[in-house]
Amino acid sequence: MSVVSLLLAALLLTSGCQPSPETAPVASGEVPADTVSLGTPPARAEPFLPGLFAANTWALTATLTPDRRTMYAVVWDQPSPRTMQRLVTSRFVDGAWTPLAPVAETVGWRVDWPHVAPDGQSFWLSFAKPHAGHTGVADSLQTADFDLWRGRRLPDAPNGTVQWTPLEPVDAPDVNRPKTAENLRIGYVHNETGPRIAPDGSLLFWTERRDDGGGGRDLYLAASDENGLSAPELLPAPVNSRYDESGGVFLADGRTLIFASTRPGGLGGSDLYASTRRDDGTWTEPVNLGPGVNSASGEGSPELLPGGDALLFTSSRPRPGVPQKPDVDGRLVNPYAPFWVSTASLPLR
Repeated sequence: MSVVSLLLAALLLTSGCQPSPETAPVASGEVPADTVSLGTPPARAEPFLPGLFAANTWALTATLTPDRRTMYAVVWDQPSPRTMQRLVTSRFVDGAWTPLAPVAETVGWRVDWPHVAPDGQSFWLSFAKPHAGHTGVADSLQTADFDLWRGRRLPDAPNGTVQWTPLEPVDAPDVNRPKTAENLRIGYVHNETGPRIAPDGSLLFWTERRDDGGGGRDLYLAASDENGLSAPELLPAPVNSRYDESGGVFLADGRTLIFASTRPGGLGGSDLYASTRRDDGTWTEPVNLGPGVNSASGEGSPELLPGGDALLFTSSRPRPGVPQKPDVDGRLVNPYAPFWVSTASLPLR
């Protein structure tokens, strides 16, 4: 699925929450006592906060601050090469989620797959705003150079609103790779997207890099140390394959990777798989997460709910009473929506 959306016009990327200190993430997957209760995560995937997202609008995977009181997501009212997705936010106030509101800094630009880091101190997203070194790329709705951008946490506003520094491109070697004249109009080539921060601070993302990639879309990992992020490396087989691998996230153990792939043997479309990094750095053969998570439609872009007790992801599976709508190619499809499932129910090995 090609994802196209909006970006910057104001100074601060804001969203809000009730006055409450951020809670440090719990590596064990236990939920801190003072986080917002979202109920018990289901053993089989179900829509996530279905009353918040319009049924006939595409809504992509949500991401939440560690206290679960501020949420960001991307919505797309009518998929088309001429329309944009919108980055929106909601706050949990007085026992309820506020209506989705646009994030001022991103209005008028394209944006993809937001992510709040597990420690709550940085905000990440794929952003198509031109910047130094990329200004020569035409920024039309057909050709955009998505890069990874980041904002850092500021003190909360007096009303409890979460605040971030202005977004800036990630300054790390070879994370953001410019498009060239040869690949300017080729989908996601050199478009970096789906950022996720691992428990050890590493940056996981996906892109198409046909000069060094293993297939179409591939997963890359930039390690973190005292000097910052290193140059990203292509994750080896059997994680990446000659098929499309995209959207990934590490579970709280820091070793188990959940990611999307179109490799054969799935239930249909793109499915979610799990692979574990061994002590020697090799990876186990990916396991399809099965019908409790996947469907005959497409699943992708997993995210970990703060506390680690649930996996969030997006799916285009049918939903009762929700009609199909044309996608960017004019094909009738089920609108994408956020789903969630208990991590304890995942068929991991």
